[in-house]
Amino acid sequence: MSHALDEPAAGVPVQLALNFHALGPVYEYPATPGLSTATTRRYEQSGHMLGRIVVDGKLYNVAGLGSRSHSWGRRSLTLAEDRVVICAQFDAHLALNIRWGRHAGQEVAGGTILTDRRNLPVVSAAMTVIPDAPSGRPQSVQVKARTADGRTWQLGGTVKAVQPILLPRGTAPQHLYACSTRFRHNGLSGYGMLTVARPARDNALLEG
Repeated sequence: MSHALDEPAAGVPVQLALNFHALGPVYEYPATPGLSTATTRRYEQSGHMLGRIVVDGKLYNVAGLGSRSHSWGRRSLTLAEDRVVICAQFDAHLALNIRWGRHAGQEVAGGTILTDRRNLPVVSAAMTVIPDAPSGRPQSVQVKARTADGRTWQLGGTVKAVQPILLPRGTAPQHLYACSTRFRHNGLSGYGMLTVARPARDNALLEG
């Protein structure tokens, strides 16, 4: 069972001192209807993070895998109604960054899989997100993706913690769930984030 942070935490002082060391080249996402537009540019890169974080006076030394992204441009309000983003890191040689959505009745996908310091573009993907009844919060995910070189990648994930967020978006509010997740791929175990966005049934943040 995943754990949800139902109430916003009180503000606490945070200090960061981190260095990012790239494990592969930068990947630029192509414009994909429902996921991005020609007026928005997005870059992503997998790497190794070293440093420290101080939260409310408690020191945490950091040495782990992750990714950094940067985007700019005019945002589109016609993004896919349902969107799923996966960032999963397994080791210095394997990271999966997959984006999926359902737009105008069609499934769309993009992203990149970093393997042996090469970015393989994702050309298609199928996603199944299993919710936790009755809240609707994500509990697990199953992914099957295909890269431009013809390879197929299967990934499973179990959600460990959930932070729900309500996105107003004018007359089309969305629920966004940021999920700390443990992933599995071909006998390997890794960690990362599963992000799920979907139309809100109402304006209640925590009712899914």
